[in-house]
Amino acid sequence: MTGIFQILLAGQGAPTILADYLVVAGGGGTAGNRNGGGGGGGYRTSAGTSGGGASAESALNLAIGVAYTVTVGAGGAGGAGNAATSSTQDGSNSVFSTITSTGGGGGGSSGGRTGGSGGGGGIGQSGGAGTANQGYAGGTGYLVSTNQNAGGGGGASAVGANATSTTGGNGGAGVASTITGSSVTRAGGRWRRWNTRRWNCVWWWWRWFFWTTKHTNQRNQWNC
Repeated sequence: MTGIFQILLAGQGAPTILADYLVVAGGGGTAGNRNGGGGGGGYRTSAGTSGGGASAESALNLAIGVAYTVTVGAGGAGGAGNAATSSTQDGSNSVFSTITSTGGGGGGSSGGRTGGSGGGGGIGQSGGAGTANQGYAGGTGYLVSTNQNAGGGGGASAVGANATSTTGGNGGAGVASTITGSSVTRAGGRWRRWNTRRWNCVWWWWRWFFWTTKHTNQRNQWNC
């Protein structure tokens, strides 16, 4: 969504005003269980800590009567289904005057995509890189035998967590800001909570259950 921001009136004799800003882009999309979490949108501000561990940027000098473009970036679309080939889209950029925040990277079925904060990697794949002074990288997926989990998306204040043998990675944390008068945390990464081994275990348990019920009517203890 794009609009126009214009200052029509300021103090007497003031040709410009000094304006603080917080510009957050749309987050990256996330697909099925094999894909990493989407990265948070790029985070830039003059009022507090910016994303990627950067300090506050300079406030903007805005002229009276001049129209400034304002674009609010949409979140990226998620992929359909759980297939390894499911694709996601990056978030869209957000713009205020000369300040552009980069859309978050989509969670990958292979490697995570680069963005404001990077998307998490799919099973056994690396996370995408974040953009300097806007966000952090996504986490790495895990793949050892039937243990298959995806990485979390990067956030504005922390990298996405790597997956482990038992769980997908948490999304990286966002940044808290009080620019609106109360503290709000924005631009965190998406998380993944998929455990292929666990569901494989359930599937094989049911196969064993019905087979033993039909053929032997005996049920031994099943350990996963």
